[in-house]
Order: sequence, then structure tokens, then C-alpha cells
Amino acid sequence: MSDSIFLAYLSNYSNFGPATLSKLFSYFESWENLYSADGLSLKAAGLKQDAVLHFLAWRNKFNKNIFEDILTKENISFLTISDKNYPKLLKNIKDAPLLLYYKGDIKLASEPGLAVVGSRKPTKYAKQAIDLIIPTLSQAGLIITSGLAIGVDALAHQACLESAGKTVAVLGSGLDQALIYPQRNLNLAKQIEARGLLLSEFPPLSIAFPANFPRRNRIVSGISLGVLIIEAALKSGSLITARLGLEQGREVMAIPGPINSCYSAGPNELIKNGAKPVIEPLDILENLKMDRLKPDNSEIINSLDDTEQAILEAIKKLPQTPDELRLLLNLDICVITPALTIMELNGLITSLGGIYHLK
Repeated sequence: MSDSIFLAYLSNYSNFGPATLSKLFSYFESWENLYSADGLSLKAAGLKQDAVLHFLAWRNKFNKNIFEDILTKENISFLTISDKNYPKLLKNIKDAPLLLYYKGDIKLASEPGLAVVGSRKPTKYAKQAIDLIIPTLSQAGLIITSGLAIGVDALAHQACLESAGKTVAVLGSGLDQALIYPQRNLNLAKQIEARGLLLSEFPPLSIAFPANFPRRNRIVSGISLGVLIIEAALKSGSLITARLGLEQGREVMAIPGPINSCYSAGPNELIKNGAKPVIEPLDILENLKMDRLKPDNSEIINSLDDTEQAILEAIKKLPQTPDELRLLLNLDICVITPALTIMELNGLITSLGGIYHLK
């Protein structure tokens, strides 16, 4: 049995967050050892007596068979932070989830993406902005990420699907169908599962408590290159996502709106404080250094040598670090580094946080 299944068991115990679990893992050196530990060992690892008793009581009641049956019946998979398919950008954020549950294509969470969030009561203006911007971004290959919420989130997911793009929905609940939140977007969730990705750090049977959504928001921004706000009040969960994006080093953008509209107060305030204004899709692609709508660069591509061609093909499939390219292509780092420099100068690729993407 893989050690990761014991981390999945532990994810059902809400009192252990990423920081506590990481500390305990350092002591026990495996998730199975932690899950199976007795009271004395848990105290030796640094837990107080009340916390030890609470955990042991939970473990005695937890039914592993029921949990595993739900994963199977609901077609829910999971991966840990050490898995090769764990989203690359997310791994580097503060309090990165140690385990993620998913339905669909998990590799989409590592592709260049844009978080799109906004009001749960969008105006006609928001719908027009989404219809203007999202299809072009989808066709340019950008993954659209949001939270499946009513309003701007759902409109962004839907616009992406309608333009044959790929979209990721990050939930603040478990991925079992009965608890998908909100239930009115269950059919949309099924479409996303079939053609994109549903993602959550919460195990099956997890209800969407209000405290879950800020945690969900850090993943929405964490797997994305940038965050776009489309309509939001000054006190809004969307602005929490924008703040998290800034803390994570993401590009924060906003669509300006009428100065007399409370729905545009949030985006306008963000722009006032330095967020990039967006009035057309190209603004976003340029801000993310992902302008794929520029003139054909086939001449440059045809002039690449075999090493540069191999590197370009690898980055086309998935953003890569130099070390990942070294392992993937079995090339010396002294060969890869100058090749990356030349390709970046030629405008074919760009580096974001040490990860190379198509430009």
C-alpha cells in the first residue's frame, strides 16, 4: 500500500493543517507511521495531550473502507506534493496543500493559466467583458481557473468551455457529487470534469464551510500566472484572491468599470493601487508574457539546432525548469543554459520564477 493513502486518511482530520502535518512528518518520516502512531509517540512529536486524545478519538471512528469506497465510486483521484504531476507553481506558495483531490486532467493545473474571479451578482457589463476576453484567451492556449461559484466564476468557466478551451475549477468542498458547491452548478462541474479539471484540497464528504473559501482562493491564484478581477465590491472574496495573488508574486489585473457602480469599486480600487487595467485580451497575454497572437516566428524556429528544437518541444508540452529539461532530455546543464538564453532572446520562451514557458 502506498504511503500516500495514509496522507489521504489524515486529510480527513481537519485539525491538522499543512504546517502541522509537515512538522509531524519530519518526526515520523512516513505518513503511515504518523497515522498509526500511539499517544506517547505523538506527544514526543510535539502534540499536547488534548490534541493527542482528540486525534486518537477521531482515528478510532474513521472508517478507511468507506473513504476508499467513495473515492472509487466517485472517480476521485489524489496526488501529494511530492508527485511529479503536482502543480509546479502551487508547490512554491506559503502553506501549499500537501495533498490534492481531483477529477479530470491534473496536468492542466501545471499549464499556463489565468485566475478569473468576480461578483456573484454580475451585471450585463461583466457578462459582456467575459464574452469579449475569455474566448480569445482560451484559443491562445491559456487555462482559465476559477472557483465554480455563482456569477463571474461560472460565466468564465462556461465561456471557456463554449470556446473549446480548458478550464480548472477549484472547490471549497469535497468532489463527491452530492456535496459539489453550489449544487446549481453541478452540471457545469460535470462538463468541467469531462473537458478540464476539478480540484480540491478537501476530502470527500467535506461540506463547503465559509472558512474553506479563503483556503480555496489561495489555490485558485496559486496555480495561475495571474489573477483577473471582473466586478467586485470593496469587501469581496475576489479581493482576497487578488491579495493572495500579490503575496504569491502573481500578476494582478482588473477590468475597470463605471465609477458610480458599486460592482466596479473593487477593480477600480485595485487599479488605483497598481493592478494592471485590462480592456482587451492582448493586455492579459502581454502582462503574462504569453502573447501568442504576434506574427509568425517560423523563421526563427526553423533556424534552431537539434538541442534547441528538443527544448522547445518539451516546453510546448509543459513549462519546465532547466533541471527538469536536463533530466527529460538527458543533456548537460552547460548545454541547456545557453540554449535557453538564446531562445529567450529570440522571443520564443520566457522565464517566470525559473520556469520556462512559451512566449
